[in-house]
Amino acid sequence: MTSKNTECKMMTMVTLNKKQEKEIEKKCSIQPLDNYKPSLVPITTSYSDEDAFIDAMKLRKAMKAIGCDGTTISEITTSRSYDQRLKIKRMFAKVDGAESNERILLKDFYTELNGAFRDVILPLYSDPGSADAKWIRDAFTHPYHQYHDTPLFLEILCTRTNEQIKNLKEAWSRIDKNTTLIQKIKNETCKLFSNGHFRTFCTNILQENRPENVFVDNIAAMKDAELLYNTLVQDTNSKQKNHAKTILIDIFTQRSWKHIAVVSTIFNNLSNHHCTLCDAVQQQCGDCDTTKGILTILQFVTDPYYFWAKKVFIFFSKNNAFDLASILQVFDEKYGKEIIFKEWIQEYTKGYYYVILLKLCGY
Repeated sequence: MTSKNTECKMMTMVTLNKKQEKEIEKKCSIQPLDNYKPSLVPITTSYSDEDAFIDAMKLRKAMKAIGCDGTTISEITTSRSYDQRLKIKRMFAKVDGAESNERILLKDFYTELNGAFRDVILPLYSDPGSADAKWIRDAFTHPYHQYHDTPLFLEILCTRTNEQIKNLKEAWSRIDKNTTLIQKIKNETCKLFSNGHFRTFCTNILQENRPENVFVDNIAAMKDAELLYNTLVQDTNSKQKNHAKTILIDIFTQRSWKHIAVVSTIFNNLSNHHCTLCDAVQQQCGDCDTTKGILTILQFVTDPYYFWAKKVFIFFSKNNAFDLASILQVFDEKYGKEIIFKEWIQEYTKGYYYVILLKLCGY
């Protein structure tokens, strides 16, 4: 039996006729990212400063109680949008009526809560980018990796919009006033052998140059797909590995997510589905950090909800800013024969952590 690897190497360049081009354009017209936007729909549309102050007083009372009233905290947190929670945080400073001695909500949460429940609550009230900055800092100091927790680091870097990247860099500057995030990444990647491509990959993303998901030029996408096909499949000479990485980095950091998704579709058609773009990247570029970054973006843009559904198994709370309903639907479709998400929460969590996860998911 011919292996997929052998099939990729044996392929010749495919010339598309007009009918095939139209079929590809038709397939590409349905974009997996069209309806994907990393934000929650506000649960309460009208929400004044007075409403926020009332919620802030309820939170203050909940944390004054003996043992802390986690139910009230969960109820308020899960029934408010992200912007509304930030308003609550601002109003919380005034609950005791002393402007000169402001209460800080996050500090009270940190003191009064504990464990996984606290780990979920804190990011939900953090300023834009703050949670990401903290997780990246933690990734750089991960004790079980040579220099950082690569999956966590790449998950954040590869799935954030330009606005989120900007917020991340601003939040990082508050954590580390001496070193920018770009300089920090340059310093960390210098610890690696042959780190130049990975450093370029990371710094390119942090430049916030990725176009928005508005319009995809199918002709430009076709050119990118053919370039990748020729580089990754036609010419598999080991000397071309660095050249292949350079091309991949340029496309995957300087094109919109929708564009990359279309390129992936066209690439798969060029290979007659014998070799996917994911397969070709792995075979030509190996298992380095640059490859992991490329594949993270590729998996994310081709099926974002399934991407997050898989991540649910690892760490739920980081993804609270995404369309949970769609993620959970995909989760149940994929894993439902074994366990639906609600049952998974019931089996593996407890206490207020269990309560808030159920509420965040709409159960």
